[in-house]
Amino acid sequence: MSRGIPADGMLELIMIARAPQDAADAKGFEEVEAIFPLETNHPFKGVNVHGASDSVSVTQLPGYAEGKAPAEDCSKCVGKTFVAKGASAPAGKSASELVREEQLPAATRVVRPTEGISSADSNPNRLTLILNKEGKITAAVWD
Repeated sequence: MSRGIPADGMLELIMIARAPQDAADAKGFEEVEAIFPLETNHPFKGVNVHGASDSVSVTQLPGYAEGKAPAEDCSKCVGKTFVAKGASAPAGKSASELVREEQLPAATRVVRPTEGISSADSNPNRLTLILNKEGKITAAVWD
């Protein structure tokens, strides 16, 4: 993201994903591993890698870091009831029958049965949930 030596000595990188040719069912998160070699006499004291919704920092080189995935990967969302952020869960539903919006990735798009879709642009970092009139998830795809 920068040229030359950053003021704080941290190299800033962006992790960019390629959009799939077609939408893909939400089957859980995939692990991504990256090795970024630096020249021996590099001027950096660490590296920040920014993804779509989080970042990972390595402050000692050589080093290693792991990112934290959101709590819900939607691999088993279909058939569960969606609970919007700040809303109460429907009576009689157990936690295992619910998907709470605050547990989903930040860029999640929720399409309710009465709503249109303003953009068909593909975004590999976006989870799209399709709801029926009862608020149940009928489809969960990374698009």
